[in-house]
Amino acid sequence: MFDVESDRTPAPGLPVTGGQTGIWLAQQIEPDSSAYNIVFALELRGATDLDRLAAAVGQAVREAECLHVRLVPGEDGEPRQTPVAPAADVPVVDLRGAGDPERAAGEWIAADRDRPADLAAGPLFAQALLRLADDRVWWYQRYHHILVDGMGVALISRRAGELYTLGERAAAAPDWSLARLVDADRAHRASARYAAERAWWQERMSGRAEPARLVERAPALTARRLRRSVELSGEEAGRLRAAADRAGTRASRVLIAAVAAYLHRVTGEQDVVLGLPVAARQDEVSTAVPGMLSNIVPLRLAVGPATTAAALVAEVRDAVAEAVEHGRYRAEDLAKDLGLVDGVAELVGPTINILPRPDDLHFADCTAHLRPEWLGPVSDLAFGFGDLPGGGAVAVHLDADAAVCDEDALAGHERRFLALLHAFTEDPDRPVGHLDLTSGTERDTLLRELGAAPQETAELSWPAAFEEQVRRAPDAVALVCEDRELTYAELDAAANRLARHLLDAGVRPEDVVAVALPRSPELVAALLAVMKAGAAYLPLDADHPRDRIAYMLRDAGARTVVTVRELAAELPELPDVAHLVLDDPATADALARREDTAPGVPVALDQAAYVIYTSGSTGRPKGVVVPHDGVGSLIATATDRIGITAGSRVVQFASVGFDVTVWDLVMSLCVGGRIIVVPAERRVAGPALTEYIARHGATHMILPPSLVSALPPECELPDGSVLIVGTEAVPGELIARWAGRVRVVVAYGLTEASVNSTLWPADPGRPGPAPIGRPDPNTRAYVLDTALRPVPVGAEGELYVAGRGLARGYLGRPGLTAERFVADPYGEPGTRMYRTGDRVRWAADGNLEFLGRADGQIKIRGHRIEPGEIESAFMACPGIAQAAVLAREDHRGVKRLVAYLVGEEGTDGTDAEAAVSAARARVADTLPDHMAPSAVVVLDGPLPLTPNGKLDQRALPEPRWTALSGADAPEGPVETVLAALFAEVLGLPSAGVHDSFFELGGDSITAIQLVGRAREAGLALTPREVFRLRTVAALARAAAEAAPAAPAATAPVPLDEDALPVSPLQEGFYFHAAFDEDAADLYLVQELLDLGDGPVDPGRLRGALQLLLDRHPLLRASYRQLPGGGVVQRLADRATLPWREADTADTPLDDLLAADQAERFDPARPPLLRAALIRDGRRHRLLLTLHHIVADGWSVTVLLRELTAAYRGETLPEPAD
Repeated sequence: MFDVESDRTPAPGLPVTGGQTGIWLAQQIEPDSSAYNIVFALELRGATDLDRLAAAVGQAVREAECLHVRLVPGEDGEPRQTPVAPAADVPVVDLRGAGDPERAAGEWIAADRDRPADLAAGPLFAQALLRLADDRVWWYQRYHHILVDGMGVALISRRAGELYTLGERAAAAPDWSLARLVDADRAHRASARYAAERAWWQERMSGRAEPARLVERAPALTARRLRRSVELSGEEAGRLRAAADRAGTRASRVLIAAVAAYLHRVTGEQDVVLGLPVAARQDEVSTAVPGMLSNIVPLRLAVGPATTAAALVAEVRDAVAEAVEHGRYRAEDLAKDLGLVDGVAELVGPTINILPRPDDLHFADCTAHLRPEWLGPVSDLAFGFGDLPGGGAVAVHLDADAAVCDEDALAGHERRFLALLHAFTEDPDRPVGHLDLTSGTERDTLLRELGAAPQETAELSWPAAFEEQVRRAPDAVALVCEDRELTYAELDAAANRLARHLLDAGVRPEDVVAVALPRSPELVAALLAVMKAGAAYLPLDADHPRDRIAYMLRDAGARTVVTVRELAAELPELPDVAHLVLDDPATADALARREDTAPGVPVALDQAAYVIYTSGSTGRPKGVVVPHDGVGSLIATATDRIGITAGSRVVQFASVGFDVTVWDLVMSLCVGGRIIVVPAERRVAGPALTEYIARHGATHMILPPSLVSALPPECELPDGSVLIVGTEAVPGELIARWAGRVRVVVAYGLTEASVNSTLWPADPGRPGPAPIGRPDPNTRAYVLDTALRPVPVGAEGELYVAGRGLARGYLGRPGLTAERFVADPYGEPGTRMYRTGDRVRWAADGNLEFLGRADGQIKIRGHRIEPGEIESAFMACPGIAQAAVLAREDHRGVKRLVAYLVGEEGTDGTDAEAAVSAARARVADTLPDHMAPSAVVVLDGPLPLTPNGKLDQRALPEPRWTALSGADAPEGPVETVLAALFAEVLGLPSAGVHDSFFELGGDSITAIQLVGRAREAGLALTPREVFRLRTVAALARAAAEAAPAAPAATAPVPLDEDALPVSPLQEGFYFHAAFDEDAADLYLVQELLDLGDGPVDPGRLRGALQLLLDRHPLLRASYRQLPGGGVVQRLADRATLPWREADTADTPLDDLLAADQAERFDPARPPLLRAALIRDGRRHRLLLTLHHIVADGWSVTVLLRELTAAYRGETLPEPAD
């Protein structure tokens, strides 16, 4: 008689370790990715016996049970791993004949490491011996990271060395049982210590900021990695070790501190979070058994400009010790605790891998060195440090994802980090803020070549420049407004008369005169008149709240307001402020009698030209006093950079209270061109504007990007004209739409620096966001860090602007002026520069790239987000008039994006709801997932503003996170099913179609469950689609596009006594079988039973199996779907067991198993069970194959026990009902 012993773990197999879980889930999202392959090369130098080495490697690999598994989802969606027969093929690749054997070996490795792995089918590892020379061999090792970590590789390598060195004298095979490792890991995760580690980490990471990054996150797993490696010289390595000795710590801690300092210097972030891979092996089992246990711990450090190198090293020493002590708490679990949707990638910034050098690698008389070639995916810059053979040199590796970092950028990081490391280890008392990232040559390029544009310009004030054009061409048309035209002489005469009137009224140089006039020729004449009188004009918008206008008048000290009767009634009455009403008959008569010649008041370049109020952080606007000094540079910018001539016709669209009006007027009236004033009623995104522009033959126009984006398709701008856009983010779609027909120029300017500072002639072929270009003539642009040192090309810093035209400062606010207008350390003595508060970087092509406000950026899930980009995307949608986007915490305390939308005027509720729904869909399709708002609130009226004109965030209502708006309600059967499944698996009362699955509380496990439930409902979704698309609406579209064909029609099944209902789990199994007919059936269970080497009676064995089939009706079940969609099972009265016999002499065992695995069951044809008797040399094996729908693991155990009894002829007990 035989003894039944299974060669395989009964379904459902072993659980996975905590370290394996995250990798398995990531692989489900990117099933074809090879990112999680890890590659090591063990180099042997000396006389090597290749046959002996191959045998030693093969035996060590076969002993490592962790390598010989297949992984599939279990019943609950959790991954399970099933051991398979160990095998190890170790081919020898002879590269001695190659011209460059080392390069050939590298190319061979690069080609092999990118092989994708099927976790369910394998193979999941590979070994090879690459012979580079007679005395030089590389043992190549590739593993899927889900099998083993770096320490596991070291254990396998060490064992191979022992077998190679000692041969038959080597110790017996170690107990590398995978079950031991899994049990130890699960025991720790269920322990009180694990709970204590969790509490420690939650306290440690409380109040954390989004981690600063050196490389932006890629949208998918790493497909191609870039690496730069350098060996520190003996002198540099000695300095590193000396610095460690001074600090009483390891050299690795100094290197970690240097990376933290580098991250701070590049980004300016003072609360940095690095990722530190740790072995996470602290018990007897884990330290001795290969497998996947490694973890990444967040290393949170405080680094400021004043932090010294010595203090930072001491902080790192203590932080690493604490992190390692608590290092077994999984990073994936911590990310989930903190509500981080994207997991570990959102938890840490750059990673630092301290590569261990096993000191006990012995391969007989050869020298051995194990080095990592590839360590899995990278989500930021990854630093690797390791000692090289000989113990003196140190290797430095920098890795990055090629999708988001190119070779030049990586080389720049390497160069700058090594320079910082040199200074960091040289002087322990040097503050981090004093560590330079740039060389002298680099600084000169940044400051003198990229950041400056010196040019000789006319030394003229604004009135003088205008009067020069009057003298040149007095009869040329200077201004048009609708059908009114004024020549230069007429405009100058009107301005002169009003200037003389103001002087007679007591206006003196440096006085401030307010101007509140409609958009008209009189407005332009009034501005010129105030400046001709030597005063500065203060533009007022009568639509602003009266309190705001009153504050501005009092704050500026204005004693006169030039206005008209229509607006005078809207202005506040102040006791010391007189109104000069131009259309009052007495005033008009007085002006008509004035001389029209210039008043002759000298106007110096440093004299104030205008005062414009901008929003203030205190809630009160602040007045910016701008002199005439920048007018000459504005003229040079207009003529040299934009092509303005005396024949140009410039559109004046901007509000008078916005300093773009200054540039409109200077670039036209101070060059001899024509200004086209747009009346108020035409300042709309539609034909009223574009037809007016066309009628007057405009050649140049400055328009807001949001308005240009909102122009309907039928609206055109004049062919060949110049369109200048700026003041807010410029969408790439805008440039793509208009480039070719008009010349698009992107402008960046500041009220504090005479309107404009940089320009970029748009190139639609340039990748990425639109840059803001290069400095204007006589403008200096510096990109500086927090220590006011230039940052290198590609690094982020704050923009400082200096040069001609800088404002005097803020009126009556010396403290604020001193804070924002600071001494220019790179200019002539006494010069100043303006701190813009804008984050920028120099691009490799010499253009500045705008990254957003230093105080206005939003970070969500590790991504830096500019609300303006999302707002512009919404406002470009039909039916949306206004949009505001901000970050708010939801009911779970998780920060999420919220969009507040205002529909176009005249849109009723139904149309507005449809417009919002369409806008959400369009934005979701055009913007990355992390930029799609989680909630949208539709407002009945315009966006609320504070008195200073900024968005009043406090007046915006909180979203109703758990309620559905009309635009959120599902439409159609697919959306309805998916919304219900969202709510079901997440335990919510409902889910809207635009809600992100993960921001509602979903995670990787529930995503897998969602896929399973969707498939049960007949919707073909993949885990990758859930992670990519996230919302009901997007997933519904994907499911509709990839909807599987309906199951083959079957005859209706009468509900007799044999037609029985099925469990929900069985229903899921059925749908997997019905809708994935071309895929491997994950729920097909194989049991390979070793029957020993004694005699086996095939007929008797087959009869015993048939007896089991006859006595258990559920084994004879078949499954069908009813016309209404329900699934039933029918129990056949009789079924014959499918039986076959085979011999491994004819077909190898693995091929037999694979062929059987590929043979699917038909759920409608019982039995879903078959058997094969396999002769394997002197032994016999029984292969039992069944579908999980008819039996679980416990049932299989009962069947095997009954099979043994039946074969022996024993009487079996009556089966249970």
